[in-house]
Amino acid sequence: MKIGVVCNHHFGLNAINYLAANKLIVGIAVPGINMQLIMQLKQFSESGGISLITVTKETLQDDLKNWLESIHADAVFVFSFPFRIPETLLNIPKHGFINFHPSPLPLYRGPDPLFWQIKNGETSTGITAHQMNKNFDRGPVLFFESETITPNETYGFLESKLSFTLIRAVIGLLNLLQNNTPIPLVEQKEKDVSYFTRPTEKDLIIYWQNQNAVSVCNLVRACNPKFQGVVTSIRGTPLRILQVTLTGEKLESPTPGTILNDSTGNLKVVCADNNVLIIDIVYIQEGCFSGKVFKEIFNIQNGEVFV
Repeated sequence: MKIGVVCNHHFGLNAINYLAANKLIVGIAVPGINMQLIMQLKQFSESGGISLITVTKETLQDDLKNWLESIHADAVFVFSFPFRIPETLLNIPKHGFINFHPSPLPLYRGPDPLFWQIKNGETSTGITAHQMNKNFDRGPVLFFESETITPNETYGFLESKLSFTLIRAVIGLLNLLQNNTPIPLVEQKEKDVSYFTRPTEKDLIIYWQNQNAVSVCNLVRACNPKFQGVVTSIRGTPLRILQVTLTGEKLESPTPGTILNDSTGNLKVVCADNNVLIIDIVYIQEGCFSGKVFKEIFNIQNGEVFV
């Protein structure tokens, strides 16, 4: 079995390492603008005699066509890619192009499913291997490898965990491909579809008047570390929150976002459902601080309000 890989994210490196170690990979294509990934992939190319090419959006058709003709791959695995693969190329490999998407398709189609799954409080996810067609994330499903999302996992932690789930998905799909029997194609049910765009700045803001404590916790996890935390402000100054803790306390306050008195000096705040959070880690222009230190050195007073 000869596998080509199209990749644009370090998320795929563990799977590429597995394929290279088992002498299955014959070529890698990566966008030319991703210099950090190119440098990381050079070790696979130079040590394993693997073809490594860079592609651009403008010349993608010719770049990939020439690459496919040179590597003679049985299948091309796609581990995150920003450009639409030209439809005329999808059937050149025997098993086509197979995308590995980090959600249980057709749920959470779109460019950043991890953010939305954490933000929405999902407790499970997985890697869906699906046959690629002309539409993003819509081809029939070949294989699914499930994974849990635990309550304290951040975006970065889940992304790292799923990079190993990806290896299991690759192994599972390879076993099917190497059996030389037709793989059942499970069409995605359009009635079950959910699609989410890339998060915008407004998606990274805490709306204290509307959000309960759990939703704030989920948003904080979804923004750590990729978006450097969720956005709020105090005294007209923006800041980002990287970690919070649910206290289990409940205290009525006239204004959600109000900072509460705490004998230990913790930075406590009440949410829209009257549940209380401790703000553990804050990032501002001056640096990254524990909530307690931030409260102390900036003399944050009880009764002040995050907005």
